[in-house]
Amino acid sequence: MEGLCGAETKDVRPIDRLLAQAGKGFDNIGKVPAAQRDTIAERYRTARNKLVIKAQELREAEDWQRWTNVPKAEALIDTAKQMAEAPADPDLGNRLRQLQAMWKEEVGALPQKRGKELWDSFKAACDLVYDKVKGVRAEEDVKFAEVTKVKEALIAEAAALADSNDFSGTAAKLKELQAKWKESGHLPRKQGDDLWKKFRAACDKFFERRKPILEAKSAEEAQNLAAKHALVQRAQSVANAAGEGTWGKAIGEIKDLQARWKEIGHVPRRDADTVWKAFRAACDSLFTKRDQARDHEANAHRAEVEALKAEIDAVVAGSGDDLVTRAIAVRAKAAELNVLGAESVAMVQHLIANHADAIKGTELDPGQLRAKREKLIGKAEELLPKQAAPAENAGDVAAQLKAAMRKNAFGDLRFSGRDPVEVVDELRASWTEIGPILDAEDRAQVERFEQTIAKVLDAAGAKARYDDPAPRTERGEGQPRERRRRGERNAAQPPMSSEPSAISEIVATAAAIPQASELTSVPDAAGSAVAAITPEESTQNGAIPQSAHDAVTQPAHLAPETDTRMPANIPPVVTTPLPPPPVRAKAPTTAPVMDAVDDAWDMGDEDPTATKDEGTPSSTEMAGDGSVEGDGLDQVD
Repeated sequence: MEGLCGAETKDVRPIDRLLAQAGKGFDNIGKVPAAQRDTIAERYRTARNKLVIKAQELREAEDWQRWTNVPKAEALIDTAKQMAEAPADPDLGNRLRQLQAMWKEEVGALPQKRGKELWDSFKAACDLVYDKVKGVRAEEDVKFAEVTKVKEALIAEAAALADSNDFSGTAAKLKELQAKWKESGHLPRKQGDDLWKKFRAACDKFFERRKPILEAKSAEEAQNLAAKHALVQRAQSVANAAGEGTWGKAIGEIKDLQARWKEIGHVPRRDADTVWKAFRAACDSLFTKRDQARDHEANAHRAEVEALKAEIDAVVAGSGDDLVTRAIAVRAKAAELNVLGAESVAMVQHLIANHADAIKGTELDPGQLRAKREKLIGKAEELLPKQAAPAENAGDVAAQLKAAMRKNAFGDLRFSGRDPVEVVDELRASWTEIGPILDAEDRAQVERFEQTIAKVLDAAGAKARYDDPAPRTERGEGQPRERRRRGERNAAQPPMSSEPSAISEIVATAAAIPQASELTSVPDAAGSAVAAITPEESTQNGAIPQSAHDAVTQPAHLAPETDTRMPANIPPVVTTPLPPPPVRAKAPTTAPVMDAVDDAWDMGDEDPTATKDEGTPSSTEMAGDGSVEGDGLDQVD
């Protein structure tokens, strides 16, 4: 009793039970010593009085608590009445269930006098609400029937597609059915779960059949990814190893790698962008490296030209014993680089005008330059036939020149039937290397040289290659003009085809065949080209020319061609066309020009082999939206 007096409790029932038991027990204790009897009796009375007071206080507090629950109960009753009066909605059953739970959890015990009254009022209001819930449920039953039909139709479609072998198309259709399932509406939990399991089973059947196909495709894409990684590494190696003289080979290999890239196939989508960017970066690094090398070469060339220009200016402005030596060196370097032609000429003219004594005996001496030109003029004159018989027209002159070339009737000049235009080009090249034109005497030499060349070209039946016989004073001045004319000649030629052209009919006429003149005397063998060659010379091997000068001036040790006489009045000859050549299995390979190869990249900014993932849908991609389906109402009794 003393322990319960000090305990914290709000329940009065344990105190009432202890007081009832203590009264009976204390009376049955028996006899105790007189000295202790009074003490025990006093302790019993004190503890009992405390428990009685505590029990009374607890009863008063409990009664007060019951009265405090009355406003809560009245508030819930008002809420139930409002729900009964308000229009019905689909969520009315859920709200009624929540209201009933609040009565159980929050209201608690009520005063005995008002408890039954409040409960009856609350139950009556809930019954009215439940009647409205029944009406809502009847409407929902009609809607659920329609939803059930839609879901069953979707299940039938999914089951029909479960055995399809069109994996890609069927997967797309099943995903469309899943989207329709999510939009088909809700059903009570049990009914909805049963239909959902049937639909999921039909979808799973197809996706399980497709799973090995996807696994094989995934393995193939993994192999393709490894192959493309290998191409990336190879492209990086090619780019790192490329250097001067190997740009064309490296670019060709990069193009081959790009072609192989297109042939490999798809890779996993998650890796497609990464490996593509790595391959593109490796290819781009080659062209960046090449462009940087070209820029470096251009800068080095520019610096070299600037240094030559500065040296020319220094020679023009300077003086000293080594001035001519420096001028010769800088002139040779400028000619080697094919730059500063006008500046070099001006420098030489300055030295001739201001340092005449210093240049005597050097390659810049005007006298030596004129002597070299005279030799070239003499070589050009040797190209003309020495026995120029009268000709009726230019064609006869050309024929005589060609016949003379066949007979080697050019005095000491032997060029074994070479094209005279080719020899003229060599003479012109040697002429430009001699030096600048300084005065009237030099210009007279130029005029003589050009006139002689013109006669040679006219006699050979070739059109003069140079319309403007302006004096070429230094290496590099005439070369741009020649390159321009050579480009014009190439542009005038018809485009070439990789396929053989058809053989056309050939008609030969008498006018097209050279007519031999009547033979009136036997030529002297001693005066012929064959007789001019001694037996010792005929047994010796002809030396191979080592330069353009040797090719023009070195005697030929080959036997001349036999002069064949053709009978006159040859009738026209019509030849039968040859059958067309067999069709080539493949067109001959033609290497593209460097400018076309340099562009290098023709694959675009996007990888052409990238694909989209097609994996088994997750549970969230399958039917349903994850919400709880059910009737949403507990039965209220």
